[in-house]
Amino acid sequence: MLPPLRRVRADANSIGRGATIATQNCSMCHGVLGTVQITAPALAGQYADVVYKELRDFQQGVMQNSIMQPIVAARSDQDLHDLAAYYASLPRGPAPEVAPTGSTPDANAVRLAMQGNIAPCAACHGQLDRKGSAPWLGGQSSVYLAAQMRAFASGTRHNDINEQMRNVARHMTSAEIDSLAKYYAAQQ
Repeated sequence: MLPPLRRVRADANSIGRGATIATQNCSMCHGVLGTVQITAPALAGQYADVVYKELRDFQQGVMQNSIMQPIVAARSDQDLHDLAAYYASLPRGPAPEVAPTGSTPDANAVRLAMQGNIAPCAACHGQLDRKGSAPWLGGQSSVYLAAQMRAFASGTRHNDINEQMRNVARHMTSAEIDSLAKYYAAQQ
């Protein structure tokens, strides 16, 4: 169970402390400015509550990762808020995957994103609405997104509140997961 996220406006000191921590501990995998990496999420411009929740999930062992857990294990709650404030303060980077000129997004991916097979992705992850600590998906690597959706589908990732992502991902085919991951990788 997470403590409530402080809903205060991040000040320059918090962002600066977060930048220092990120430079020393996070840039190797997430890039210096939190931009897209292939197998780690892009953090630049991500919602602060999302970054905070993910860090707490790693810290509490709800999410397993041999690299992340030692990095955040002894971090204070203030450190986690500062990291979240820093990454939220950065501008989102460009889409990592660009569709060929004149092409249109895969119609099935657009349907899944905007209408869904149980619920549309855009109802929680932006574009239509935003719920809970659902991350913005645009601009993430398709490799990373597909791996996360498959982990939710198999149940190896289980830090979603009330199993929303597991329930959605279980009903998706492998082709739908790949298509949707590519769709979001081309968004900003």
